[in-house]
Amino acid sequence: MKVSLAKADWKTFCIAIACVVAAKPHSCDVECLVSAYNVLKDDDRSSLAAETVDAYLHVHVNMPVLSQFDVRPAVRAWFSSVKRRPHLCKKATDQRWFADVFTKNG
Repeated sequence: MKVSLAKADWKTFCIAIACVVAAKPHSCDVECLVSAYNVLKDDDRSSLAAETVDAYLHVHVNMPVLSQFDVRPAVRAWFSSVKRRPHLCKKATDQRWFADVFTKNG
């Protein structure tokens, strides 16, 4: 393999062979991925976007040891991604008791 890699003509072929040799002959990784997907995608989270599911599964499979994970870049990216706004529950404000308990501003 080392001799073949030294030749430029054989480099692509050697990389392809190395990928085939390194492939796992069982489906354990696929089964773990499907299991993680089934845990994530329940009735309460049935409308998650494909990008969100993909990101969750990517983190689930590739997550480093927690003590080695630096959270600061992820937090910076999350804060800068979109403008955050409070979620106003319109249904609660329409209830009769709401005006007696809460003020309009708070």
